[in-house]
Amino acid sequence: MPFSDATHPTKPIIQWDTPSANSQGSMPLGNGDIALNVWAESTGEILLYLSKTDSWSEDGRLLKLGRLRFHFSGLPSNIHKTFRQALYVDQGFILIEWGKDSEKLSTKIWVDANHPVVRFEAEGPFAFNLKVSLELRQTEREEMIEDIFHHGTIGKLSQSEPLFVEPDHILDGGENRLLWCHRNESSVWENTLRHQGLESLIDQSSDPLLHRTFGATVQGNELKAVDPKTLSSDRPQQCFRVNIYPLTAQTGALDQWIEKVEKSITQCEQVTWEGAIEQHQQWWKAFQERSWIQLSGSDNAETVSRGYLLQRFMNACAGRGDFPIKFNGNLFTMDGIFREDIPHKEMEGKPYDADFRLWGGGYWFQNTRLIYWSLLKSGDFDLMEPWWKMFLSALPLAKKRAEVYYQIDGAFFPETMAFWGSYLNINYGYDRKGKNPDDVENKYIKRYWQGGLELSAFLLDVYEHTNDQEFLRQKALPLIFPILSFYHSYYTERDKDGKIRFSETQSLETWHHAVNPLPDIAGLQWVLDQLLALPEGTLSPKDRAKCTAFRQELPPLPKRSYPWQKKTKLLPALEYDTYMNMENPELYAVFPYRLFGVGKPGLETGRYTYHSRREKRSGGWHQDGIQAALLGLTEDAQQEVTHNFTHSNPDCRFPAFWGPNYDWIPDMDHGSTVVIALQNMLMQSDRDKIILLPAWPEKWDCDFKLHAPKQTTLTGKISKGKIEKLIVSPEERRKDIYIPNPQNQEKLIPFQQVD
Repeated sequence: MPFSDATHPTKPIIQWDTPSANSQGSMPLGNGDIALNVWAESTGEILLYLSKTDSWSEDGRLLKLGRLRFHFSGLPSNIHKTFRQALYVDQGFILIEWGKDSEKLSTKIWVDANHPVVRFEAEGPFAFNLKVSLELRQTEREEMIEDIFHHGTIGKLSQSEPLFVEPDHILDGGENRLLWCHRNESSVWENTLRHQGLESLIDQSSDPLLHRTFGATVQGNELKAVDPKTLSSDRPQQCFRVNIYPLTAQTGALDQWIEKVEKSITQCEQVTWEGAIEQHQQWWKAFQERSWIQLSGSDNAETVSRGYLLQRFMNACAGRGDFPIKFNGNLFTMDGIFREDIPHKEMEGKPYDADFRLWGGGYWFQNTRLIYWSLLKSGDFDLMEPWWKMFLSALPLAKKRAEVYYQIDGAFFPETMAFWGSYLNINYGYDRKGKNPDDVENKYIKRYWQGGLELSAFLLDVYEHTNDQEFLRQKALPLIFPILSFYHSYYTERDKDGKIRFSETQSLETWHHAVNPLPDIAGLQWVLDQLLALPEGTLSPKDRAKCTAFRQELPPLPKRSYPWQKKTKLLPALEYDTYMNMENPELYAVFPYRLFGVGKPGLETGRYTYHSRREKRSGGWHQDGIQAALLGLTEDAQQEVTHNFTHSNPDCRFPAFWGPNYDWIPDMDHGSTVVIALQNMLMQSDRDKIILLPAWPEKWDCDFKLHAPKQTTLTGKISKGKIEKLIVSPEERRKDIYIPNPQNQEKLIPFQQVD
C-alpha cells in the first residue's frame, strides 16, 4: 500500500534537517477548519496538536482538541542519524523522513481539503510497528489561575468569581478506535446577556455554547486499542494509514454527537485514499494559482516572497470554518515560556499551555480586519465568509443593544466582542451597581464603534470585486444600513452650519474624548460615497435619498493648515484630549478609507500627515507600511515590508510564526499588514481605475497575479521597475489601467505595455 502516485513538488518551501525540541518547532497545516501543529522529536516520534475553528468551551475559549503522539518501533538501528521535515504548501502536506536510500521511513501528513479528516501515512522498505497515543488537554476539573488578558474574560461576572477548566472525556471507541470529546455542560452565554441588559434575547435565541461538543476519533489499518488512549499494531507492516476524524456539534445528548461522528466517518470513507489525495492536491494547486507575488533581484526579495506565501497559506489553513481566523494565534497556538519581550511584564518567565492566548477568546475588530483586507487582492473570497457571517449572525443582538442602551434604531458592534456579538464582560464592566446598561467601563472602547463603518467599506469592496448582486442585497446591505442608521440616530447634535457634531465619542483607542473624530467621518464619507456610486436601481429611491441627505450632513475632515509652509495636515479629531494608545487615527483617511492616495487630489496632504505622524512603528497591527504604499512612498513601504517579514518569534522554528508583538503567536496582524502593503505597492484601484506600480522599488523584479474590481485579474512580470508582460482578464479592462505620472503623482497616465 504505497503512497499515492500524485506528483510531489520539486521543492518544499520550508525544510529542516533536524528534529524539534517541542511544539515551538512545529509546522502549521490545515484544511480551513481543522488544523495541526506538526513536529518530530529526537526520540523518533511525531506529534500533532489538533485544532478546530469551532471548538469553543463553556467559558468562550477556543481550545485544542488534544495531542497525538506517533511512536515507531522495530526500525533499523541507525535510521535516526538522517532526518528531513518538509512543508509543501502547493500541495498541502508535510513530509517527515528518517534514514535514507533503502532504509528510509517516510511519513506524509495532510488535512483533507475536501473532507473533515486528517490523514497520516507511514511507509518503509522494511516492516515496523506503530503506536498512536492520545494526550488529552485536560483530564480533571481544576480551578483556573486567572489572568485578566486570558481565560474566562468573555463570561466572568466579577473579578473574584472562580473559574474552572473543565475536563475532556475519553469514550469507548471499541476495539480499533480512540474516541474522546469535550462537552459543554454549562455556558456563560445566558448570564452574559443578563449582565449586559440583553436578557430579552435569551428566549429569542439559542445558546451557542451549551452542549457544544468537540473531539475526534482515530482509527488505522491493523491498529487495535490497547487501552482507551492507545492504538497499537499487532504485527509489523511496511505501511500504515491512520485517519483522524474531528467533529464539533451541538447535540441534546452525547450519544447524538457519537452518531454524527459515525456519519462523518462513513461519508469520508466513500472516497478512496488515492482519490482523496488527488482531489486534495488539486484544491491546493488551484488555491496557489489564484494569486501570487514572487520577488527576485535583491537580498530580501526571497524572504519577502516566502513571507507572503506562508501568511496566505496560514490563512487558508484556518479560513474556511464556521468562525473567523483568530488574530491572536490562529489555530496554531503552542506551549512555551513567556519571553522578556511580552507586553505584560508580570507574566515574564511563566509557562503557558497550547490553549493560552493573550486577550483570550474574543474578537478584536481592529486586529481581525487586517487579516481580511489581505484577502481581497488575492481573490480569496471563500476565506472571507466566516468573518462577515459572524456579524450577520450577531446583527439581531446588535440591533437590540442599540434599542436597549440608546432607544434608537440601528445596530452597533463593540470593538472587542464574543463571537455572538456581546461585549466581553471584563470590558463591559463587572460592577453594574448604579450604572445604566450603556455605561461601558473600558474607556478604550466605550464609544469605539467605527469598526462597523470599516466592515461596511470592506463589504462594498467585496461587491466591487465580485459583482455579486445576491451578496450585496442579502448580506452586505442588511449589515450596512443598520450601522449607518445607528450613527445617524445617535449623533443628533448639529453645528452652526447644520452639519453633524460628533461629540461624546472618541478617536479609536488613542483619544478617549473627541469631537468630530476623523476615522468616523472618513468612514461615513467613504461608505456613503460608495453606496451612492452603486448602479442605478441598486438602492431603493428611499434609501438613496437617505444616503444623500446623510452625506450632506457630514462635517469636513478635521485638518490644520500651515500657510507659511503651504502645508495641510489631517488631524485625529477636531478636538481631542489625552493621548492613550499608539495609533495614528488621522491616517484612517488613507487606510482603510482611501480618500487620499496616488492619483487623487490632496496627495501631498496625505504625505505630510504621514511624515508628521506621532507613532512611527513597525510590527504587529501598525499600518505604516500600508499607508506608505497607498501614498506612493516606495522607500518607506519597502522598509516596512522587509522589516515585518524578517521578524518572527525567535523561539519558534517556523519563520511565519510572527509575534507576540501586542497579541500572540502567531500574530496574524503582523503578516497581514505586510501582505496588504506589498499588494498595494504593486497595484491599487480607484473606482474603475487600476493603478500599477504606485510604490514599486526598481530593485525588486516580480512575477505576480492579483485580483482587481469587476472580476478582473492581472498577471504580469516586472523587471527593473518596468512591466515586461501583462495579461488582463477580461481584456476589455486593459483600457482602465494607469500608472502614476512621475512628475505629479496626483495625476495618472494610461498604461502603455512594454514590448
